[in-house]
Amino acid sequence: MSSPDDRKPMGNPLEKKIDVIIAAVQNFGLNFIQKIGELKHAVSVLSDQVEKMNNALITVKGLEPKMNEITSMKHDLMTELHYLQSQIKATSFKNSDVVKMKCEDDSSGYLEGLKTFQQNLRSYTSSSSLSRDLEEIKKKIYELTGGHRVLFEIGETIKQLTKLESLSESDIQNLDEKITFWLNKLKN
Repeated sequence: MSSPDDRKPMGNPLEKKIDVIIAAVQNFGLNFIQKIGELKHAVSVLSDQVEKMNNALITVKGLEPKMNEITSMKHDLMTELHYLQSQIKATSFKNSDVVKMKCEDDSSGYLEGLKTFQQNLRSYTSSSSLSRDLEEIKKKIYELTGGHRVLFEIGETIKQLTKLESLSESDIQNLDEKITFWLNKLKN
C-alpha cells in the first residue's frame, strides 16, 4: 500500500495556481525580510562611521585654540629672533659688548626728529621718499641709543613701504599710529 504522502496530487488546476502564488508570496516575503536585514545592517555601519566622524570633528575643533596659541607663540618667537639678529649685527658693527635696551641719553633729538616726521606725513606723495626719510631717522635713533627694540619695527615698516607703489590715506594713517607707538616706547 502506498502512503498518502507518496501519492501524487491529481488536484485541480486551481490548487496548482494557488500553490504557485503561495510559493511566490513566500519567496517575496523571505527576500523582503532579507533585504530589510541587509539595509538595517548597512544603516548601522553608516551610523557608526558618522559617530566616529563626529568624534573626530569635535577633537579637531578642540585643537583649534591650541593651534592659534602655538601660531601666536611662533610669531612672537620669530619677532624676538629677528630683533636679536639685528642686535647682534648692530653690535658686531660697533664692536660693543653691551646692547642698550633703553634710551639713556637725555637729549631727545631723535624724538623731535620722529615727531617732526610724524607731523609732515601728509606731505609725502611717494613711498620711496617716505621710506628714505624714515631710514635716516632710524639711523639717528641707532646712533643716539646704540640699539633699541623700535629699530627692528621701523626696519620692518621700511621694508613694507618700499614694496608699495603709491601711498594711500590708510597707509599714512597706519604709519602715524606706528610712530605714536614708537615715540611712547622710546620715551620709556
